[in-house]
Amino acid sequence: MTEELYEKKPGNGCVAELYFNGRMTRRQLEFLADSVKKYRINKTTLNQRGSVIVWNLRREILAEFLAEAAKADILCGSAYAREKRNVLCAPLSGLEEGECFDVSPYADAARGWLREHDSKCEDSTDGVSPECPFTVYFSNLPGLPEEGKNCDMVFSAAEGGLFGIWAKDPAGDRQPHQAGPDEMKVKNRGASLFQLADRVEAGRFLSYINVGLAVRGRAADADEYRALFWQTLAALPDEECRPVEIEKTEITKTGTGNFTCGPRVLKQKQDDLYAVRYHPLGGVINVAFWQKLLRSVEKIEDVEFRLDSRMNFYVCNLLAEEVSWPADSMSDGAFTAAEASPVQTLCGLCVRSNCDAQMFEHVLLKETKKLGFADGILPAFTVAGCKDACGDISDIDLRFLAEIKRPENGGENSRLVSKLWFSVESRDDAGRWRPVGQIPQQKLTEYLIALGALPQSAGLSFHEWKTANPGLLEKVTSLYATVQ
Repeated sequence: MTEELYEKKPGNGCVAELYFNGRMTRRQLEFLADSVKKYRINKTTLNQRGSVIVWNLRREILAEFLAEAAKADILCGSAYAREKRNVLCAPLSGLEEGECFDVSPYADAARGWLREHDSKCEDSTDGVSPECPFTVYFSNLPGLPEEGKNCDMVFSAAEGGLFGIWAKDPAGDRQPHQAGPDEMKVKNRGASLFQLADRVEAGRFLSYINVGLAVRGRAADADEYRALFWQTLAALPDEECRPVEIEKTEITKTGTGNFTCGPRVLKQKQDDLYAVRYHPLGGVINVAFWQKLLRSVEKIEDVEFRLDSRMNFYVCNLLAEEVSWPADSMSDGAFTAAEASPVQTLCGLCVRSNCDAQMFEHVLLKETKKLGFADGILPAFTVAGCKDACGDISDIDLRFLAEIKRPENGGENSRLVSKLWFSVESRDDAGRWRPVGQIPQQKLTEYLIALGALPQSAGLSFHEWKTANPGLLEKVTSLYATVQ
């Protein structure tokens, strides 16, 4: 292990990514809670891969930290390195009401198979080597889920224990990507998927993934991909096409007949069991949370923890009377769509970024949350560390792109200092980003508060206010475009 892999950007210390693949055990939670104090961890964040990022680890304790994480069955790596193989799964698979079936055992098996496949292909030089990123998503519901739209393959559960298969359109995959450092580029921006099969035998999922790896990069469009896929599948040896036996587990915990509800409480498909959702503002988790959560679930049997691509954290398998215990440790989480605004998680790692966008957004959300705006009043937004805005962010009204304004006459002995500004952009009716204006860093919180106060005083949501007052957003933005 070389510490340089974990320490690439000054000021971050060593940064480790803990791969939970969307699920965390009680033992792993204990490791996080204990590590905060033992290793003096002062910052933890979530990302869109269901992982936890631990920041500012000291070089001298990095090896020990990684070794202790391994003892807790946590796979770790440098947060600066992008995973080459990624298997994602519906976060509440096995628990969600209305699901077709639990797909998490299939995701676990696919994850293990891909690791073994990569170890056999390390010396490969063709397009299916481990250096070629490949992402698979397993959905517990029919159709193409939003979380799977940037993946290479999607398996969506169908009635009767079958899978529908979706694959990335090769034509869409050739679209130009955003500029940025190679290790920070978003590989699948603008990707589109097409349905490869409506209903297939679920047990043969590994052979479908195997063929998907083999044919990617060899077709020009969806039709050619589809023909090549089925031809390659038909040519596989019988031993590679046999259905895989999946070991399934059942939740045996039973409820007491009591009922509960709440804005962050989810009813599980198991009778009288519930889950609580926690969305930390900006995906930044106060390090004290891990210890509070551990204490709150100390007496809860069969508790599970799940993480999803929207940076939600779930505590599952709770009785009605147990729900409030972990919920009390989540009071600082998001309750509205604006408070759950998506974040650019890579900016804190990118050497070209002008700010740690995730932390900056966390602070903005924390300040605006204090004012208690109702849902829909504040616009959903994201902060990007530079004008490239490399992250694939959707479902937002505004974005703030950071840039450094340097004084034109700032010579070597000048007292003038560089200033952090944000270019404000808004979506038009066609979904395109349009410039609205520029705001200095110190005015951004005040600006956001104004964008909540104006619709609120008119009794409108932000969308209604913007539609009813064309051009007013630009005028309001211009009022905050000066530094006093």
